[in-house]
Amino acid sequence: THSRFTALFDAFTRETGIAVTHRFVPTEDILPFLLRAAESRQLPDAVVLSADNLSVSLLAYEDVPRDLVSDAIDDAILDLARVDGRLKGIPILTGNQLLLYYNKTRLPHAPARLEALAPASDDAAPRVAWNFRSMYWFLTFLAGRGGFPIRDGDVALDTPPMRETLEAYVALARSGFVDPDLDYPAIHQAFVDGRLDAIIDGEWVAGELHTAMGETLGIAPLPTWEGTPLQAFRSAQVLAFPNLSLSGRRGPLLRQLARFLQTPEAQRYIWQTIGAIPVRRDTQAELRASGDHHMAALLETWAAADALRPDRRMPLVWEALKVGFTRCAEGIYTAADAAAFMQHRFAQSSPSQAPLPPDR
Repeated sequence: THSRFTALFDAFTRETGIAVTHRFVPTEDILPFLLRAAESRQLPDAVVLSADNLSVSLLAYEDVPRDLVSDAIDDAILDLARVDGRLKGIPILTGNQLLLYYNKTRLPHAPARLEALAPASDDAAPRVAWNFRSMYWFLTFLAGRGGFPIRDGDVALDTPPMRETLEAYVALARSGFVDPDLDYPAIHQAFVDGRLDAIIDGEWVAGELHTAMGETLGIAPLPTWEGTPLQAFRSAQVLAFPNLSLSGRRGPLLRQLARFLQTPEAQRYIWQTIGAIPVRRDTQAELRASGDHHMAALLETWAAADALRPDRRMPLVWEALKVGFTRCAEGIYTAADAAAFMQHRFAQSSPSQAPLPPDR
């Protein structure tokens, strides 16, 4: 679960008398944790996690009946939790989009072009940073050039947009435009300390940055890069029921928890305390009318982002992207060879794909 859901679970217990035993697992560890739990037959009754994990069939997420979902949640948000057309989780909060954070004392306006953040000279320090080696950030650059890996139902990695993006993206690091080795916590610290003009990061750090920087924090949509917009993606954190638990002996209790997390009171807590975007349309309308301009800016960037829906092939795509990208960034492969390798790697990993030739 999200580490700040504790107060919500406590409120549920006060209202219903039902105790919730819960454990926080960091996002990057949640899938390995659940797979180990499945192997030892110790899966939890419910999980709150990113919707992209719903595509893992080994966890046997139960289909969510429509009567368990609030009518105040739009179909566009429910689509973020559908796998092969079947609702596998209940969206509780939404977001996950990347955006541009900038320091208003250093930049009076948000730059519309990434190139505007180039270092002042060849030997000057970078002015902008992001999690350069993360494939979620790389996907934003790739998709902006029309290279999203799944096209018309097929996985396409060895494409002109992939080759062009790899070459140009790696060149950003080699030219000194961005430091590829600045780790994620160090990026935040450098930005808060005023050593960076801007960072590209997710909506999930908005509350933390606002607490640290106050009104000097600017929030804006992603800029363009080499004439094309960087493409942000949105998804959802969902309540899901592994191992068909909703039909089990605790099913009635789980239904009460599901309904509670969709109430206006719980959704308001998600906005006001967790600092995340609620899923109810009436709570979103309340947010817009509240005068909370930081949250309103997050909602604006969320609306402009593309939906990243669960797909059973994406775990294999992420893995192929990571290995091919790393070899390109380290100079082992050219961009063309890396793209061909990615396609081959995916084909080898996926039994539904015909084998492709090895490296060029």
